[in-house]
Amino acid sequence: MPDHSIIVRDRRQVHQFSVHNRVIDEWLPIIGPTGYAIYCLYVRMANATDERSWPGYTLITTHLAIGRATLSDHNKLLVWSRLIHIEAGTTHTSNNYYILDIPTVTAELLHAVRLQAQALPLNSRFRHTITKRLDNWTSIQSLWDTRPKPQIFRPGQPLLPGCEPHETSSPAEHPGSVPEHPSSVPEHPVRQENQNNPKQQSKLTQVEEITQLLTQTGITVDVAAGLAETCSRELVEGWIAYAATQELHNRAGFLITSLRSRQQPPTHIPQYTDAINR
Repeated sequence: MPDHSIIVRDRRQVHQFSVHNRVIDEWLPIIGPTGYAIYCLYVRMANATDERSWPGYTLITTHLAIGRATLSDHNKLLVWSRLIHIEAGTTHTSNNYYILDIPTVTAELLHAVRLQAQALPLNSRFRHTITKRLDNWTSIQSLWDTRPKPQIFRPGQPLLPGCEPHETSSPAEHPGSVPEHPSSVPEHPVRQENQNNPKQQSKLTQVEEITQLLTQTGITVDVAAGLAETCSRELVEGWIAYAATQELHNRAGFLITSLRSRQQPPTHIPQYTDAINR
């Protein structure tokens, strides 16, 4: 019989290193796979005394199969992202790379990275790459949150036309709880309730206004409607005003990811203050 057993890693062993979850959850979309590989190499080689490593350029570029220009660009990006601090070496010594406490991605920090990228030459491919990543940034948690949620039906609860019980529910557990033909259920009960409820009507109007506001920025109607359900008008207008002050290759994508993060835009930036007061 063939042996199909596998051996999983033992976390108690000393020959391994760890990277904070936040690096891959939030920073990987910004620093990219190459930046992440370089960062991991620094973490792997850092000593336990002062979290410092000092690999030479030749060692790094050879081991990761990248060029010196690529390494230089991503070192800058890791510094801009406040993931590492570099103490420059001399002609005879290599740089010292310090592993910093991992910051949370915030609107202010994204803006700071964007300003550094905008200082690069206009024809720089690396500048274009970073800007595109910032425009489309989203954390892994927000991607998890978009997974469809199962519908939960309680015993005796009638189903609306077109709804089916979740596949994990068992009709045998609650016999007769779901009518075969729910003719007694109004065709559009939620819509009727909204018509009789001024607060619901007001909310519906506000959602429609926010949806229209977002579609004017290039966001599709379906996505705009979903954002309008969860975002306030103040938040939407704030991010639109902030986006107007930035050099964005994909304004719609930037607004979508910013609104999904539920963070407030950086209000201390002069251009933003001028835009929102217009």
